[in-house]
Parts: sequence; C-alpha cells; structure tokens
Amino acid sequence: MPLDRFWALIEGTPAENPDVQAAALKTRLAALSPADLRAYELTFIGLANALTTDEHLGAAEVIMGAVSDDVFVSFRTWVVYRGRAVYEGFLREPDSLAAVGPSDDEQIGRAETLEFLPEQLGAEIGEDGPSLYGVDLAPPKIDHSYASLAQRYPRLAAVYLPIPLPVGDVFSNGPRPISRRA
Repeated sequence: MPLDRFWALIEGTPAENPDVQAAALKTRLAALSPADLRAYELTFIGLANALTTDEHLGAAEVIMGAVSDDVFVSFRTWVVYRGRAVYEGFLREPDSLAAVGPSDDEQIGRAETLEFLPEQLGAEIGEDGPSLYGVDLAPPKIDHSYASLAQRYPRLAAVYLPIPLPVGDVFSNGPRPISRRA
C-alpha cells in the first residue's frame, strides 16, 4: 500500500486513546478490499519493524525500563498509530518522542487493540509472511545502563527517568511504570 494512503487511513483518528482509535479505524478498514486490507497490514508491519533497532529500543527503555519483546511490539505499534509526523520524527531521532511520548502504561498496553485490528477484519499474511515478533535488532549494540541511556537520550531522560538515576542497567532493574514528568 502506498504510504500516503496508509497514513491517510490513520490520520484523523483519535490517537490519544487506542481503544477509541481502533473503533474509528475499524470502520475505515472494513471498507477496504481483502487485497487492500492485506496491503495495509503489510505496510504496518514494515513501518513497525523499521523501529526495531537498538536506538529505538534504548528510547523505549528510557520510558519504561526493561522491555520484553511483546512490550516492544506494543510500543512500536503505539508509535505508528500516533501518526506520520510522530512516527517519522521517532524513526529519524528517537529522542524526539520526549515531546509526545506516552503518559502511562495503559496507552502502550492498549496499543495491542490496534496491532491485531487488520487480522480481526480478515487480513491474512500467512505463516511465511513478515511478523512483528522475533525480529533481530540491528547493530550497533548500545550500552543499556541508565547513565548511558540518559546521556544518549537527554530529552527523554529529562521527562521519564527517575531522579536520581537508577543504578545499573535496565536488565538489572526490570520494567518500571511509565511516569511522565511535566
């Protein structure tokens, strides 16, 4: 699916609440042919997987601490469904999400309703098709210590990291609730 058409389907849906957005988007997607719905799903997967880098994972870790594969999929889904400007900004510069990032865990958790929407409407990718899961991170590997993450993502750190910084890295501290400072 051409990117302009994909983004046109998403733009104007209420991105603040993934459940409400899913309901609005479901109406738009239901009008697509099966081939177009499949193309939409493939475009979504491609966009979300373009965010599967250590740089983007590091940004997610600043926001949420240690991030499982499932949570990283929901996070990437949330970014895509925030719209083209947020997505393209985050793709180019992960620290840009500081201005528009999530305010609580529920936003990321509920993004799952958007992730599976095309499948619920009958999009069939097939077992051999692309997937949001099990995608290997692209090099270079980054230091996942809180000190390094704060240095690498200063704007995100100013909004999301606890003060004082946790000792160690995200793996030794585990996940933490999203807490956005004003």
